[in-house]
Amino acid sequence: MIKPEDYHDGSHFNAQIDEVEKTVETEINSSISRTAMTKISWRPKGIFYNKNEFFVNFNEYLKFKYNHKVHKVILNQISGEIKCKSYLSGMPYLKLGLNETLNRQKTIFNNIQYHQCVDLNLLNDNTVEFIPPDGEFSLLTYQILNTQVLQPLILVKPQYRIFKKKDQYKLRIKVDIVTTFKRKFNMVDLKMRIPLVVRHPVLYTDFNKSMKFKTKLGEVVHSLDDETIIWKIEKVQGSMRGEMLAEFDLITEKDLWESHLENQERVRQEHNDLYYFELGTEFTKLGHNKPTTRKIENSQQHYHHPGGGDGSSDGINGDDFDNASGDRPNGKTTQIRAETERSKRRRNKAGVMDNDIERMVTVEFQLQNMLYSGLKVDFLSIKEDQLKLQTFPWIMYCVFCRGDDYSFILSDEEFRNEIDEEDEKVMIETGRWLGGDSSIVAQPEPAEENSSGLTEDFSTALDNVGEISVSDRANLDFEEYVVEDEDDVQPVV
Repeated sequence: MIKPEDYHDGSHFNAQIDEVEKTVETEINSSISRTAMTKISWRPKGIFYNKNEFFVNFNEYLKFKYNHKVHKVILNQISGEIKCKSYLSGMPYLKLGLNETLNRQKTIFNNIQYHQCVDLNLLNDNTVEFIPPDGEFSLLTYQILNTQVLQPLILVKPQYRIFKKKDQYKLRIKVDIVTTFKRKFNMVDLKMRIPLVVRHPVLYTDFNKSMKFKTKLGEVVHSLDDETIIWKIEKVQGSMRGEMLAEFDLITEKDLWESHLENQERVRQEHNDLYYFELGTEFTKLGHNKPTTRKIENSQQHYHHPGGGDGSSDGINGDDFDNASGDRPNGKTTQIRAETERSKRRRNKAGVMDNDIERMVTVEFQLQNMLYSGLKVDFLSIKEDQLKLQTFPWIMYCVFCRGDDYSFILSDEEFRNEIDEEDEKVMIETGRWLGGDSSIVAQPEPAEENSSGLTEDFSTALDNVGEISVSDRANLDFEEYVVEDEDDVQPVV
């Protein structure tokens, strides 16, 4: 009983409060210690869901590079992860069985990293056992470096032809593709970037005229942002071949300048004026390099010169093409977008020409319901001894390639000059601009000299790209590549 005199002396209350605070602090520290030491510190108790679901996403990201010069795969690596989303009640115990062994001595995987929920003591050849945390987490990540036995998922081969037809010089780009995976799978959001390269000393792309294209797959867009042709295909099956043709009109350096000077006198502007002259001036004011079509070294010996041609060897009439806006060839060129600055020829630390990326075809895609490595789930069991609720597991496989992760290096074999030799000689002599300042239109840059004083041509630079111990890789020729059930391949052209 509290006595009235106790109101004047509260020391025993302070003592009791201190004792309670110490007890609470001790219990909290003990709880934290137990939580840190327990095997399931990543998952709290008392979780409950009306519908118990577990999602497993197998994602693989490829690093692939093919050199058309040597017909070899010089880079092929896989980075993968198993991402999970857990919406399970109680304390579930899961077993995930894979078709590939996880044994360090026998596994195809490199650099495997597990989530802390995986019981490494119970890890055997192909089974992973774990109590998952709640929500989203990465169960494990891995790399696969030994991929010699794996074939490319898609092969892309471009061909560039310069020819003369009806007194007009043209550049025709033909792109062949072949998918090599099984037909029951689909590759979606396929986007190929083909560089627009005019390998000629006096010919330039005529932007006053529309690009024409022909394909039965997807759509084709001319991008001035990075000077590429973008071929987009929404979905393509496995074991298929496809083809795309794109055609540009070319203009000589002399005609380009004369047209520009005439437009200046008449106070008008065309697309060529904007792209080759005006943008260059504006970029110079901003302290950037001038935009220009990317010219390869001024060396005609790189051309394949089989003789004259009228551009009909593909069996395609010029009137069969569509223009870039999807109409017939009479349409005007669509609005030109801003151009990026010119890449300078320089060598990086790896000894690779920095602007070699301009001569690469890059491919972006997403491959559904399969993995490039062949990894898949054999079984997935979910147990919860106390609640014993029905669970719904979901499994998905996907392969991703973005940016320049999947690329093909161009070689001299892809470039052909089919202009008659006599016409070529006359055109070079008469097509150059000899008056005024010709520095606005970029000229081909000379090949760089190495330490020995020898110039390195285009093919030499390509040979130096990605020296990644490719001697043990077999040659892979696009023309000889056999897809699954070659006799039943669906022609798409």
